[in-house]
Amino acid sequence: MSNPQSAICNRESQILYRPATASDQKTIRAIIREAGINPLRWQWSNFLLAANAITSEVVGTGQIKTHGDSSRELASIVVRPAHQRRRIASEMVRRMIAQDARESNAPLYLLCAGNMLAFYERFGSRRVERSETPPYFYFRPPDAPGGLCGGFPARRPDCPVVTVLSAEDKRAYAG
Repeated sequence: MSNPQSAICNRESQILYRPATASDQKTIRAIIREAGINPLRWQWSNFLLAANAITSEVVGTGQIKTHGDSSRELASIVVRPAHQRRRIASEMVRRMIAQDARESNAPLYLLCAGNMLAFYERFGSRRVERSETPPYFYFRPPDAPGGLCGGFPARRPDCPVVTVLSAEDKRAYAG
């Protein structure tokens, strides 16, 4: 995601999808904090950004990060409230899955709120049980940012669940 020359504009919504640059760090951090999601272990070079093609305002973020156990995670998917419901998150997820399919044959995991599960299932992601989950996801303390609401798997709709997109399912996006 580090090649700025790969920026592409979606003319229908006037959104430019581009890799983040070092100068985007402050904006990424602000958007992550606004959304109240885990601000730990992010690196600007992992991010894809959605920006207004006219004003250059960054309106969405997403990243793929690799953890110490070698698992890969689709993370930090945020679209600012004023720009939601315009398919920006869907397009970002689609682009990041395609990029990951070109770079890795490993499954792609996601920690999401239970009430967001249907959104990610549209991309082929499926909920996994603890026995299928890499260590990174189940060794997190429940009270940590993004913690598992006191149990695995969480059952409240606002609690995180872990999903996976198989390498085979990712290839459908590599087109």
